[in-house]
Amino acid sequence: GRRGRRSEDGRSAELSSEIAEMLKRYKSKDVGDLLLRVDVEPLDMLFTQASIESQWGQSAVARYCHNIFGVHAATAAQKCSGHPILAAYPDFTGSIERYMLLLNTGSAFKKFRQIRGDLRVQSGEFGAIESMSLVQGLLPYSERGQAYVDSIKSGIQSAHLGEVYREFIQKIF
Repeated sequence: GRRGRRSEDGRSAELSSEIAEMLKRYKSKDVGDLLLRVDVEPLDMLFTQASIESQWGQSAVARYCHNIFGVHAATAAQKCSGHPILAAYPDFTGSIERYMLLLNTGSAFKKFRQIRGDLRVQSGEFGAIESMSLVQGLLPYSERGQAYVDSIKSGIQSAHLGEVYREFIQKIF
C-alpha cells in the first residue's frame, strides 16, 4: 500500500542525494564517470608507494604530520609545520583518504583511472586489479617520472612484500 511506496520513495530520494553528493565530491559528470573514479587501489601498490613516499614511515612528514604519500597542502591552514608545501593530517587515515581522492579526482590521474577502468573490465566486477599495469598511471605522481614508477614496480615484485607491509604498519601505527 501507500506505506511501502513512501518508504521506497524515501529511500530513492536518500539514494539520489547520496549519488549527487558523490558526483560532486569525485568531480564526476555522470554515474558512468563516477564508477571509474570510485574503485579500489591495490594494497601492494598503495603500501609500496606509501613506503617510498614516507621513507618507510620514518620521514618527519610521516611521523609528525601523518602524511605518508607526500601529498601537497591544498590550503595554507593544511600545511605541515616546517614543510612549506606538504599537507598535515590528524591521523594516517586522513592521509590515505586524501591520497585516494587525489587519484580518483585529480586531472593528472585521468590515465590512471582509464587504466584501472580497463583492468576492471578485464577482471570482472569483483576481480582483483592487477597492480603492475596500473602503476604506469602513477607517472605524473613524482618528478622522477618513469624511475619512480619503476621503483614502485620493484617494491611490488619484492619477494618479501608481506614482511615489508608488516614492518611498515608497525612503524606508522
